[in-house]
Amino acid sequence: MGAACLWNRYVSNALAWRCWLVLRLSNSHKSWDFGQWRLRGIPW
Repeated sequence: MGAACLWNRYVSNALAWRCWLVLRLSNSHKSWDFGQWRLRGIPW
């Protein structure tokens, strides 16, 4: 039971992260966005 609950939470977190990432990438044509990512040290 506990494992299923943890798995559901993991899946919902992964979906939320993916949705956020897609939104970020769709806005990433703005050059200042890339500057922000580089400042934060996210490697891409």
